Amino acid sequence: MDKFPLYYSKYRAKVLKFSRSKHATFGIPFLIFVVGGSFALKEFAKVRYEFTHVNPYELPAESRVGKVVKIDPQEEYKKMMSKIDIDNWENKRIPRPWEEDPKSSS
Repeated sequence: MDKFPLYYSKYRAKVLKFSRSKHATFGIPFLIFVVGGSFALKEFAKVRYEFTHVNPYELPAESRVGKVVKIDPQEEYKKMMSKIDIDNWENKRIPRPWEEDPKSSS
């Protein structure tokens, strides 16, 4: 007796024909490779970026410095602006590399 009943014979022929086609022998494995590779690369990249900044010998900032100084940007800006006079300035022109130096021509 045959392994398959009679109503499977028409499907069996189609499956055998498809399994011998180029789509089944080259296309499906290629797609599995591309899609599976993208998932694998995602996992490798996740591990890479997860452990990039980990240094087992580095101490936390509080234990290295002792006292952490917090800086207020507004206060630093006011300090810098009190040191700089932005109202009185003079524009000084420097000689370009292709121009003659005025000191050497005299």
